[in-house]
Amino acid sequence: MIPKKHFSRYRNGFGITFDNGYFVDATFGAGNYAENRHEYQYGEEPEDLESENCETIIIDGDGVDRTLEIGKCLGLNVNGDKDSAVLPYLHFNDWMRIINYVNAILPRNKP
Repeated sequence: MIPKKHFSRYRNGFGITFDNGYFVDATFGAGNYAENRHEYQYGEEPEDLESENCETIIIDGDGVDRTLEIGKCLGLNVNGDKDSAVLPYLHFNDWMRIINYVNAILPRNKP
């Protein structure tokens, strides 16, 4: 389910829901494709968790996973397939490219 408010926080990261309905997250805890992947046990990450990179997914306003499609469009490394893709080990500048790209998508238009 896509959060209805613009900002959402969870144990291992956070998410942003855009006015166009798209949702992008940044996760960087145990098991995520980020520098903390093997650093902690799942659910035992510290409250002040930090990372130099993150794992990201992109979901459109209809709940369709657009991670693979947008990741390839931006020339990023993608793990998985169209039904279950993630963008692994993203550094901040690449994550911001995604944020800017998704923010520019007009409501109901597909990339």
